[in-house]
Amino acid sequence: MSYLYARRVGKKGTWLIKMDMKKALKIIKENDEMRDYLGVIGGKNINSLKRTYGEYAPFKEVDTLEEIKKEMHI
Repeated sequence: MSYLYARRVGKKGTWLIKMDMKKALKIIKENDEMRDYLGVIGGKNINSLKRTYGEYAPFKEVDTLEEIKKEMHI
């Protein structure tokens, strides 16, 4: 499983949206203004991400990119 993730330098935490990699890459290309904040990360579930990518914690799973934009104030 892949996740589209968003994180901002200087701000603690990472937002995640569960989706396949192709769709995540398409969203990154379509949202040029957020390209510096978005990426794709892979893992079986949130718990495996916490163990592997602890430096990105805390993780918050959301449903839409609009939620991420609102929380990141973009």
